[in-house]
Amino acid sequence: MKPARLWLVAVLLGSLLTLVPPAAAQEEGPRLQHTDIGWHANYFATKDLSGAVALSRTDRNINFDWGTGSPGPGVPADRFSVRWIRTIEFEGGNYRFTVVTDDGFRLYVDGRLILDKWIDQPSTTYTVDIGLVGGHHTVVAEYYENTGGAIAKLSWRRLTELGVEVIVDELSEGFTWGGPLSGQREAQVGWVGHTFYTRNARRTPENYGKWTPILPTAGNYQVYAFIPSRYANSRSVRYRIFHNGVRNDKVINQSWYSNQWVSLGTYYFDASNDGSEFVIVYDNTGEAYLSRYIAFDAVKFVKR
Repeated sequence: MKPARLWLVAVLLGSLLTLVPPAAAQEEGPRLQHTDIGWHANYFATKDLSGAVALSRTDRNINFDWGTGSPGPGVPADRFSVRWIRTIEFEGGNYRFTVVTDDGFRLYVDGRLILDKWIDQPSTTYTVDIGLVGGHHTVVAEYYENTGGAIAKLSWRRLTELGVEVIVDELSEGFTWGGPLSGQREAQVGWVGHTFYTRNARRTPENYGKWTPILPTAGNYQVYAFIPSRYANSRSVRYRIFHNGVRNDKVINQSWYSNQWVSLGTYYFDASNDGSEFVIVYDNTGEAYLSRYIAFDAVKFVKR
C-alpha cells in the first residue's frame, strides 16, 4: 500500500475512535434502586410461619378470598400461614391501611408493628392510619388461616399531605373503648357520619375512649377533638393528653359546640409510637349520674 493510502486509513480509524468512546468511558443511565414487581410471598404448611417454606412466589396484590380452598401447590386448605414482603415507594403523606382478614393478620411498616390481630376470627375489617415521609418503605404482612373460610386483603390510600394532620377516628384501629360494651352507643352523626357516645358517670368512671396516634416525626402538635351535633351535651368532659412522658388535662364543655373541631392545646410529642402517647376521656364528669351525654368522636394531631 502506498504511503498516501496508509495516511488516509489512519485518519479514518482515528475519526471512528473519537466517535465511539470506549465502554468504560460511556455514561451510565439511571439505576433503579428498587424494582417493585409485587409481594415476595412465602407460604407455610403451619399456622405460625414455622418450618420449611411450602410455596414461594410473587403475588401482585394481597387480595385473596380462597374460601375453603388451598392458596397453591403444596399448601393445605386449612392451618397455613403466609408472609408477604414488599418495598414500596410512597409519596409523603398520611395513609390509611385497610385489612380484611379471616383469620389472623399482622402488619408492619419499616419494622414497626402497626396492626396486631393474630387471632381466630370471621371476616373482619380493620383500618390503621400512619404518617410516612416520601421515599421507599418496607411493608410486611403476615397471615394465618385456621379452619373454614380464608380471606386476606390489604389496601391503602393517601389521606392528606404529610405534616398537615393525623386523624384517629373512633372507628380506626387507633381508638380503644374501655368499659362494658352495654355502655357504648353509636349514632350516625359526627366526623364521617359516625360517633360513639355514652351517658355520664358522676365520680367513679365506668367507660373511657382512648385515641393513640402514629405520628411521622417528633415535634409540636396541636390536638383537636371533633364534637358532633348530637349526643354531646356534657359541660365537663376532661381530655387527658399524654405526650413525651407528660400529662396535660383540658376540660371541654361539649354542649357549646356542634360539628366542629375544638382545640385541646399544642404539645410536644416524641413520636415514639409505642403506645405511650395518647388522648383519653373518662365518663366521670361530676354531673348528676346519667344526666348528660359524652361523645367520643375523632381526634386529630396537626404538626406545628
